[in-house]
Amino acid sequence: MLLRFAHQSTCSVEELEVSRSLVTSIDAVDEDKRTALHWCCSSGNLALAQVLVELGCLVNSSDDGGWTPLHTAVSCGHLSLVDLLVPRIDSLDRRTQAGASALHYAASKGFEDIARTLIKVGASLEVQDLSGNTPLHRAASQGKTSLVELLLNVGARIDSLNGFGQTALVMLERLIGSKCP
Repeated sequence: MLLRFAHQSTCSVEELEVSRSLVTSIDAVDEDKRTALHWCCSSGNLALAQVLVELGCLVNSSDDGGWTPLHTAVSCGHLSLVDLLVPRIDSLDRRTQAGASALHYAASKGFEDIARTLIKVGASLEVQDLSGNTPLHRAASQGKTSLVELLLNVGARIDSLNGFGQTALVMLERLIGSKCP
């Protein structure tokens, strides 16, 4: 039942009280090893996420793809959930099975406020995914110029090479060039 509530973006006070009584299943997982907190972070259900955290759920649990609730909250653009989780996690630079950190997802999706939050609390600018891409590479490859600018302004290295020998600048130039007639 707790996993069902977590799929919803909101729930009533009565449902929250029911969820408080489900402490024994607080860290139950579905077939993909996602917890109720993962689903709250996907759906944006801040109220239930706060209850789960208050009850001591595992904020650092990973699903079968290596995604933590933080990765999910970042990828879905839920800044309030990122703010809830950041003080409680064991590593800002924990990577998924694809090697991506939370900052990789914020950069590639263009979530500037989330990226600023992660950077402010110490997320690495130079962590590389399995292809050797840094968050700057990810932002550049997606044409997220405001994120490119932010990352450069806070010290990301423009000369970092990915696994294909490319800098983020080369990736951005290719993207921009492909859009020009």
